Amino acid sequence: MGHASISTEEKDAVIFWVSTQN
Repeated sequence: MGHASISTEEKDAVIFWVSTQN
């Protein structure tokens, strides 16, 4: 995939944040 520098915890946090934006 793209940037492996993003940790799983950060990715989960981003997914959670995006889901709250809808």
